[in-house]
Amino acid sequence: MSNKKRINTNEATSNEKPVDISAENVRDDAKTQGRQNSDNKGDNISNEIKKTVAGVVVSQPEEPETQHTASQENNQPSKSTTEDNLELRRMSFTNRIKAKQARLKANTEGMSTWEKFKYYVYYYKWHVILGLILLFCAIAIPTAIYKNSRPVAISYAVVNSPEPERINEKLFNEYTAHYGLVEGYQIRNSLSVTLSQADYETEFAKEEGDSSYTQFPTLCWNNYYDIIITNETGLHYCTVNSLVQPLEDRLYDDIYEEIKSKYPKRIIQSPNYDEYPVEFAIDISDTEFVKKLNVGYDNVYVCFPGGSEENIVSIRRFLKYVLNLDIEI
Repeated sequence: MSNKKRINTNEATSNEKPVDISAENVRDDAKTQGRQNSDNKGDNISNEIKKTVAGVVVSQPEEPETQHTASQENNQPSKSTTEDNLELRRMSFTNRIKAKQARLKANTEGMSTWEKFKYYVYYYKWHVILGLILLFCAIAIPTAIYKNSRPVAISYAVVNSPEPERINEKLFNEYTAHYGLVEGYQIRNSLSVTLSQADYETEFAKEEGDSSYTQFPTLCWNNYYDIIITNETGLHYCTVNSLVQPLEDRLYDDIYEEIKSKYPKRIIQSPNYDEYPVEFAIDISDTEFVKKLNVGYDNVYVCFPGGSEENIVSIRRFLKYVLNLDIEI
């Protein structure tokens, strides 16, 4: 029995493979085991990272993206609006107007009258503004052309009045009514003209560019005014600077001779540009017309810048009315 057991034991031992326990084999086994462990740990870490990232992605809210999309939609016209506008452009003018009217009716359905008005003003304000501008131009331009193209009953200037706003302009309305020059006629005047040779010769008047010393002379030379009513200071400036002409050049012989014979003291001399005294004006200070006119000074003279045929007729008409002359116009 002992021999059999020994034989079996030896057979079992002979069947088992011998274990190599050398140092190199131990190191190789350790390295292999370490790589397997590190790979397992790496897989575990990567799985954890994936899970974490997945969790973050899943847990992030989607509202910002939705809000951004909504804001973009608000800033951009809707597809239906764009398509409607493109469709309108393809239509003819008549059909386009009808389509816009239908759209306006649909958009204002259910609104009160006031709400419809506000809607119309808000969305069509530029159309309204442009329409008002065109309406204003259509009224103002023809009116201005008509007023300026009417014949002139009288054109006058009042020089050096201390209070131009107190001048009684109604007297000239009575004057034109006396001659029947009302319907279709206009009266032109300048009441705030200030002229003085002393002021003109200073640098102040030149630097300021006062219209009295720039525009007014030009109008006188272009026959704009029929008569100029002035004091002595204004008369001196007008005669020295040739804004008015001598009486013998502006009055016909009949009226000139009648004034000299009936009212010799009314003829007023003033120096011309050569400082030579010439008969330039007529004194009308004591006439009823001037007393009511209220020019603001006592010595009132009338002189004559315009030399056209219309100017001459107006001059004769005015002198006949103010001085009661027996002449034909």
